[in-house]
Amino acid sequence: MTGYIGRKLTVFWKLSVPAKLLLLPAWLSLCVAAGIFRFVRFGRLGQLLGRNIGAGACCPLASPAAVDRAIAISSAVQIASRYTPFRSDCVPQAIAGQFLCRALNVPSALHFGVGNRVASAVSGESMQAHAWLVVGPIFVTGGRSFKTHTTTACFVAR
Repeated sequence: MTGYIGRKLTVFWKLSVPAKLLLLPAWLSLCVAAGIFRFVRFGRLGQLLGRNIGAGACCPLASPAAVDRAIAISSAVQIASRYTPFRSDCVPQAIAGQFLCRALNVPSALHFGVGNRVASAVSGESMQAHAWLVVGPIFVTGGRSFKTHTTTACFVAR
């Protein structure tokens, strides 16, 4: 099978079974996360995300089974984010990943941060905000952002 649909089916069949099962929940979580991020004040959003431990970076310990679930969540969220009818950048992905981690009893930490390069009004640079989700050694969403961004808030799932 060739063409667009054939390529998509090939990608789907290469996914692990847990990732396949998480695609619909990941897509729905992205929809909810995008709506929440758009319409809910950040102070209220923080209450939904877990315990705010402040500006410190955190990587919660996870069992091998939890790491496997985190990898499946990561795959599902990344793929589902390509098929939403709205922009699914780092914040909705991190929030959706946090929702799925909580549902599957996976310890996680959602980080909000800013780029390490200081924004300057003179140079015209804008501040780069970013969000990423970590489970043990796994970056579920947002890439390896500890090197490039400074954490301004970290929410640990209850």
